[in-house]
Amino acid sequence: MMTYSNTRKVCATCSYWGGNRTVSFSRDRVETNDSSARCIGGGRNNCNCFRESTCPKYDKLKQLR
Repeated sequence: MMTYSNTRKVCATCSYWGGNRTVSFSRDRVETNDSSARCIGGGRNNCNCFRESTCPKYDKLKQLR
């Protein structure tokens, strides 16, 4: 399982990334086992993106603070 801080602007913390993830109780990080997932409406719409990818349409997951 990989963990990403809420300050990392990567697909795993983006609202457009369709992968399974769990937001920590403190809402400062996400954990995911998915190495890639489909981008849904973002800068790489309908493409499979790695959890560490980035793009200019990044939008932080709303559950993160």
